[in-house]
Amino acid sequence: MTRNIPQIALCISIRSTYGREIVHGIIDYSHEHGPWNILHEEGWPVLDTEEFTSLRGRRIDGLIANLHTEEQEQILRDAPFPFVNVSAFLRDSRVQVIPDNREIGRMAAEHLLDRGFRSYGFCGRGGIHLNERRGEGFRERLREAGYGCFDYQPEGFLPPSDRPSLEKDVDAIKQWIHRLPKPVGVFAATDTRGRQAIEISQELGLMVPDEVAVVGVDNDELICNLPVPHLSSVVLKTERVGYRASALLARLMAGESPPEAPELVPPLRVATRQSSEILAVDDPDVRKALRYIRRHAAEPIRVKDILVETGVPRRSLERRFRELLGSSPGEELAKVRITMAKQRLAETEHPVAVIAEKCGFNSLPYMSEVFRKKTGQTPLAYRTQFRNKRRR
Repeated sequence: MTRNIPQIALCISIRSTYGREIVHGIIDYSHEHGPWNILHEEGWPVLDTEEFTSLRGRRIDGLIANLHTEEQEQILRDAPFPFVNVSAFLRDSRVQVIPDNREIGRMAAEHLLDRGFRSYGFCGRGGIHLNERRGEGFRERLREAGYGCFDYQPEGFLPPSDRPSLEKDVDAIKQWIHRLPKPVGVFAATDTRGRQAIEISQELGLMVPDEVAVVGVDNDELICNLPVPHLSSVVLKTERVGYRASALLARLMAGESPPEAPELVPPLRVATRQSSEILAVDDPDVRKALRYIRRHAAEPIRVKDILVETGVPRRSLERRFRELLGSSPGEELAKVRITMAKQRLAETEHPVAVIAEKCGFNSLPYMSEVFRKKTGQTPLAYRTQFRNKRRR
């Protein structure tokens, strides 16, 4: 291989969505500004000694790492090449490009506030910087809206092998969820925590999202789609993290000084799934209508089907919808369908006509008309804009 091509080592696990998308961003940067020769083996290198045994004998010009301990970072500070950290586990790391965890918490709070809850909880872990920052942002936005927050934040990281501690943790979460005033909007610091909150709520006989609505972080589709109902999650610009980390590493390799503070990449949006697709209202007939809309919006239902389900005269139901939600049953049905369409446009390659059918619209022209009216753009324009936004 040509000697002058930079050799870039990655200490990033690609088993998670977070790691894979960061690597995609690094590859994009290499294609645009490289080439780089990217060295990566799953589970390698292990940064727990100064030996760097898995790197010995290889020329390294720079490294991008997902660091979890101060010891790991100190090892890299003593290394003969620059590095960039893409993990938010460490509180005082400077050479770092990470998601804006405080803004992630604020976005989750905004999502749950929009659904009308009056009780809120945060489920994370103390002593882990990214968890703490997400909780801070969540509580900060709730305070601005006049609400408090019930926290569950035991200290420290629990390894999967520590079964007794994991079982104690589950028991403690059960007690915490049981005590929360219902209905409650819960922000889980990770998708794994969010999935756990859904499953424990159901074990307790609680309805999700009617009594406990849950939002996680990372939008790991494998984790989010395991529980039923599926987990809503804050979508991160993780590819952007990898791209910006690569740009910073390139500057460091060119001799620039390290930055004075981490670079923060804001989150993108909340991917709304069934675990938070609810409006917390006191009227049981409106609540029943909203539940019916949520469960059947992908089918070709109409307002008359909602009226049959609730047994309430149209004029009465529409008046109560207007008083509580500021919209009609038909408008709420359209809103749910548009949300479904946005998600499919953003996350799949399905043709727009197929998406129209899968989201309950009776034709593509009708979906396009409603979509343009609600969003100000066509479905195709939204898909293009969304994909561009992921990389900015």
